Amino acid sequence: MKLLFVCLIATLRRSQAHLNHAVYAADIAPISGNSDSATVNGVAVVFEAGDGVTVGYGGFVDGLGVNLDASCTGCNIAIHSDPWTEERYVTDEDGSAQFSNVIVVGTRDLEGRAMIVSGADGTRVGCGLLEMVNNTRILHADTLGMGDGTAMGVESESKVILFPNRDDQVCVGGNIWNLPGDVESTDCSLTNGCGTTIYSGADCSNATTLGEHYFNVDVVATDPWMEAGYQATDSSGNAFYVHCLTTGHASHEGRALVVHSTEGEPQSCGVLEFEAEGEGDHDEDHGSGGKEDGATSSNGTSISLILTFVLVGLVTIPATLWRW
Repeated sequence: MKLLFVCLIATLRRSQAHLNHAVYAADIAPISGNSDSATVNGVAVVFEAGDGVTVGYGGFVDGLGVNLDASCTGCNIAIHSDPWTEERYVTDEDGSAQFSNVIVVGTRDLEGRAMIVSGADGTRVGCGLLEMVNNTRILHADTLGMGDGTAMGVESESKVILFPNRDDQVCVGGNIWNLPGDVESTDCSLTNGCGTTIYSGADCSNATTLGEHYFNVDVVATDPWMEAGYQATDSSGNAFYVHCLTTGHASHEGRALVVHSTEGEPQSCGVLEFEAEGEGDHDEDHGSGGKEDGATSSNGTSISLILTFVLVGLVTIPATLWRW
């Protein structure tokens, strides 16, 4: 009779790779044959959340109808019909729109998809195909906890997407971990509450060294960062966010990106740097949206423990396998 042995193999692994959730961008151009869309132009981005079903999107589009508000049922931005039918934009007195949101689409099949912009009457006026964003257009920050207590555990991975022809406009998005669980948007009403903000400083030592919110007062009338941040966390304290805004500055490299608490206190900070060659290549196995096997924490190091049960017959294998 053969004897069966169950061996537990434990692998302890250290990795230097980022989460590498892909970001896609589309240049929005007029739709041929539609005279009403001749001046439509812009950009749109889509961030993967990492759970395989959720994305964050945003962008900037000009040449639309002027002063369109939230009651405009035709003002749609979409990749697919559902659940995109409820995604809307508003425009200013110049017919320009600035938009962002997080949505569950149920797929990661994004590259090559058409991003469609519809006018006030629902007619398609702009279109662009999504392509993976080149590393030269991505600033990256892994943030670490600041201060004492629970704030020390708050970490995030954020990316800032730059646009060649819109150098004072950016889209910022990323994943945050170890926040309080089950936060809702109503918990974020205080100044800087749940904010994700780029600061003028380049030093994450404390709140003083961060400087001020990073925007050009000569270009932007009001602080754009006051409306930017995560809107909710899950039961484990994880959050995903995307927002697109005009800062009025052409350069964002070397600035501090900060995650705030619901009370508006700085909780986690990292300095924005361009991604190294190869870091922008996304991992095909994203799992549940938390940190994946081999993903780093904000200081570039993580340890993951993989437990695998192996059923063998009369075979000798090591009980443990350690690899660093």
